[in-house]
Amino acid sequence: MSKILVFFSLLCVMGCTQTFHSEKDFFLWLNNENNGLVKNKKVDDLQISLKYLPVDYLVLKDLKGNFESSKANKLKEKYGKGLSFLLTFFPLDDAKDIMYKDLSSYPEYTQRLLSMQFDMAKYIYISTKNGEIRPVLSTLENTYSVTKHRNIYIVFNGDDAEKILQENEIDIVFDDEIFLTGIHHFVFKSRHIKNMPHLSFWKK
Repeated sequence: MSKILVFFSLLCVMGCTQTFHSEKDFFLWLNNENNGLVKNKKVDDLQISLKYLPVDYLVLKDLKGNFESSKANKLKEKYGKGLSFLLTFFPLDDAKDIMYKDLSSYPEYTQRLLSMQFDMAKYIYISTKNGEIRPVLSTLENTYSVTKHRNIYIVFNGDDAEKILQENEIDIVFDDEIFLTGIHHFVFKSRHIKNMPHLSFWKK
């Protein structure tokens, strides 16, 4: 009998969706690399991070604590049409703003800034058996140099996302022509993206 109970307990652990009772707990879970939604690469004095952004996270970010259901539903419909990620460049040397890494002139800085603002679709894509899928949108977060890291929001088309999630793994390739660190593969398990937790604090 005890073996049967253990078996069904394991099934529950594997199949049951995790529940969170606060935004703080949800965000901590999301940012924990062990949960499969954040991938990090370290090259010399640079860390490159790619994080999957669930629809609920994007909605919560926009609502800012106001869980009015009609607004939430509209935002869910909007964000549900894409597959969103956050690409972040962190300096491992805290003394230097990442934007100035290995640069010697203002024109070089301007070119880097323009590339990060407008050219990311040239450098990042999802590799599939049928070819490359490029993002339909990329946005550099404007921090006005207040932070030493930089965030770029990357969005892939929702129609492509349905096909992508049918595969067991999602291989996102970043060909770093910005900081010249080479080609990086960020591999996500589709099941981690599909099996999003239940947010008990979400007001329906």
